[in-house]
Amino acid sequence: GGALRPDEWRGQLGKFDWVILAVPATPETDRMIGAAELAAMKPNAVLVNVARGTVVDQEALIAALQEKRIEAALLDVTDPEPLP
Repeated sequence: GGALRPDEWRGQLGKFDWVILAVPATPETDRMIGAAELAAMKPNAVLVNVARGTVVDQEALIAALQEKRIEAALLDVTDPEPLP
């Protein structure tokens, strides 16, 4: 357990059932969850985004969900918002 430092979380993604994003929108967090991060997650993982829509690469997320590489996504925010 314990908190992960900013340089540690990517290497730990495959361990979690739930990945919860609660970060500000900054240049460092822009698209911080993309295809590589989604591929590193467990197939039964759930991504929860209560941060900003721009922290997730929406196209990569859609592909991961359609290809069943992750179980689900719970989104409080999207990019663009509202969705078309």
